[in-house]
Amino acid sequence: MNSSPKPPTAINSRGHPREFEEIIQQKSHNFVGREFVFTAINNFLHRHRHGYFTIIGAPGSGKSAILAKYVADNPHVIYYNAELEGKNRGDEFLINICTQLINQYSLSYASLPDNATEGSWFFSSLLQQISDELEPHQKLIIAIDGLNCIDRNSQPPGTNLFYLPRYLPDRVYFLLTRRPFLREKSGLLIETPSQSLDLADYPEENRRDIQAYIQSYLSVEEIPPTPLNKGGY
Repeated sequence: MNSSPKPPTAINSRGHPREFEEIIQQKSHNFVGREFVFTAINNFLHRHRHGYFTIIGAPGSGKSAILAKYVADNPHVIYYNAELEGKNRGDEFLINICTQLINQYSLSYASLPDNATEGSWFFSSLLQQISDELEPHQKLIIAIDGLNCIDRNSQPPGTNLFYLPRYLPDRVYFLLTRRPFLREKSGLLIETPSQSLDLADYPEENRRDIQAYIQSYLSVEEIPPTPLNKGGY
């Protein structure tokens, strides 16, 4: 791209663009359960110095609500939603996420370079720069919801979806959600620690969470909406 990238939607006090903040609040509202997922995420973050953690689930299984709840409880996490209209392109992702990183970590960039969306070079440079400045107890976590929604035609063949880095610097992590698909069709080539959690592999935990979700409404004499339609379970 030769033209200067446009900035994303105005960012609020939490650091996320307003359109993303609305999604976070909507999907995390009245959230119940899924402690087994959060435990797995935290174990991964403590076990590895960097890496990718992916939540896999069919439509309506609650993966988006889980990610939104995690971000709501950890406001330092950088968030992006590829399911929103116009947000499924690689160039839009780079503009948005790089701007969030610059703002949140007060990096000295007046604007993005004109060629910031030409591959992963600038994105990776920011990740390394932030990693070098993090304290030993700090982590940079980037959450991306709806990886399956990405427009693969918006970037050159053979590149990682959203130009996600093949290698990660220390204390840099990605939390991803996607629908099930074959590993060889994942669109990601990475050489860094990774772990996937398929919600379908936890039927008993899912059943208990659904019961707790319904009970939380019955206790206040409300008729609960169908969990699958709420996007929570």
